[in-house]
Amino acid sequence: AGPPLQQAHHPRHLAPLHHRYAADLEAICRRSGVEFVDCNLDPRFESDRWLFIDRTHMNDEGHAILASLVAEWAETASSKLA
Repeated sequence: AGPPLQQAHHPRHLAPLHHRYAADLEAICRRSGVEFVDCNLDPRFESDRWLFIDRTHMNDEGHAILASLVAEWAETASSKLA
């Protein structure tokens, strides 16, 4: 159930596409010497709450989760440089 857009963007439909996209992006990053972090795999995004406006663009709560993930990554990355 739910609006057609939510149904079309449900993870069960997008998962196969995401897996291929993430694998391709990770390969490109690896060739370029850039770390790849797939934030979509973080359990904080596995929620019954609607964290996206349209399953592509995050709402405020989704952005807060992403900001937390980026901050955690930056802290870990900077500690590796020290």
